[in-house]
Amino acid sequence: MSLLTFEVDLWGRLRQRTKAARAQLKSTEEDRKTVATIVVSDVATNYFNLLELDMQLEIALRTLTARQESLRLITARQQGGLATMLDVRQAEELVYQASQTIPIPSA
Repeated sequence: MSLLTFEVDLWGRLRQRTKAARAQLKSTEEDRKTVATIVVSDVATNYFNLLELDMQLEIALRTLTARQESLRLITARQQGGLATMLDVRQAEELVYQASQTIPIPSA
């Protein structure tokens, strides 16, 4: 045999508790949505930052390759008497500067 119990809500206490619980639930759901929006935003921002860094690295690698080729040509010209050692040293400095913009991967 089961006893059925209930409480008469004369002063609205149970109604207020229910209302407060619903408000808390709604607030929690909004907090969850806010966190999800922030996470998506952060992921997107970091993705575009990574793309930008990849492009910068690609440009730096192309620049280094072009300056190394230029050094090779200037060295050949110097050996043929068409360029000076100053030209060679300047080309070497440009290669060095280009190589310094490329990060060295850490182990």
